[in-house]
Amino acid sequence: MTPHDYFGAGHALLAAGGIQAVTIANVCAQLGTTKGSFYHHFRNVEDFHERLLDDWYTEHVARRKAVVDAERDPRRRLDALRRFGVDRRHDTEAAIRAWARSSPRAAEVQRRIDNNRRAYLADTCRALGVDGDHAESFAELGVLVIAGSQNLCGPVDPALVERVSAALHAQIIAAIPATVGPER
Repeated sequence: MTPHDYFGAGHALLAAGGIQAVTIANVCAQLGTTKGSFYHHFRNVEDFHERLLDDWYTEHVARRKAVVDAERDPRRRLDALRRFGVDRRHDTEAAIRAWARSSPRAAEVQRRIDNNRRAYLADTCRALGVDGDHAESFAELGVLVIAGSQNLCGPVDPALVERVSAALHAQIIAAIPATVGPER
């Protein structure tokens, strides 16, 4: 087992039952491993929770940013951002947002993720020629679509996220100045 295996189990437990479900016993049961194996990688459950948040941050900022950065054309980058917004693990992130209400550390990590998303979408909009105020508004709306859908009662409705994301995408495309050529 690697720490990444444990993080996958932690994310699944978090999505299914919130932070209270992310215990050493539950993580080990999920993986079919021993507590000794867990303690080989983590000092205690608090250390695991900290590193679980760090892994979530890395997944949603560094790894995804690397994939999106590979798209040189801003329109394709915008498409990739939209796909990531729709296809993310909303159930896990919704649980992290709930956890953030009682944990300053979880709140700080989620805030950093949202701020990175906001800045990246605004930069992409500006690269497409969208003026600064509109770029910032579109970026704020993009984050609100994700955060809002995750904070509604019940599980996230992927069709709703897709529909609202598509509408925002269309508004961004419509805001691109006519002088900016179409995608090649």
